[in-house]
Amino acid sequence: MLNYSTFFHPNVSIIQQSDGLLAVYKPHGVLSHPNKDGVCNNSLMVAPYDFQAEAYRCNGNSIYLLNRLDSPTSGLVLLCLELKLAQKIRTLFRDRKVYKAYYALVKGSVPKQMWWEDQLVVVKTSKTQQHLRARCVPHKGITAKTQVTWLETLRFEQEVISLVRLRPVTGRTHQLRIQCATHGFPILGDKTYGQFNWNRRLQAQRLYLHAAEIKIDELHFEAYCEPDFAPFQLSGFRCSHR
Repeated sequence: MLNYSTFFHPNVSIIQQSDGLLAVYKPHGVLSHPNKDGVCNNSLMVAPYDFQAEAYRCNGNSIYLLNRLDSPTSGLVLLCLELKLAQKIRTLFRDRKVYKAYYALVKGSVPKQMWWEDQLVVVKTSKTQQHLRARCVPHKGITAKTQVTWLETLRFEQEVISLVRLRPVTGRTHQLRIQCATHGFPILGDKTYGQFNWNRRLQAQRLYLHAAEIKIDELHFEAYCEPDFAPFQLSGFRCSHR
């Protein structure tokens, strides 16, 4: 039997295994998959990646990637050991039947509940698909929908920071990051869409966006945050699944 755990990046940990599914914790700075065909020592698994199948190849076995996170985003990634099950779950993701929830630290005081629906346009910032950037354009592009729930607000260095739960209904490129910035609540540490002077003043060491939960039918996967995500003594927050 394949010992797939030996193929994971040394900082990636297996949280849960259930019915052919693997839930793993991806730390910030690690790629969900290599940027091009081949092996990347800084990706989720140190193994060849097949872009057409969206799967890692480990000694002749396929491990299918079911969801992706940006490199600076930490949190929950699901993998599957069986092709038919992977196809079924990918269909559920595509049909928006999977519950996903993220934590984020954002600038300012946030209302208790918000619903965002924006049109996003994705543009390439290089000749390859490796560098993409999204922006909101009224009446153009693809629809992005997100439910926002306020959890906690605090003051730090005379700055107001809020902890929010973000529930994306759609899954667009950089959706949460661009929507937070567009609506006036940039995510702390966002080097692409954030407020750079604010990041510098607070000495942000990372992007404070974390994929915390995925629910598929009766299956519930959860990845608690590492302690470096909560440097501001947030009370409504659970850190570290390890």
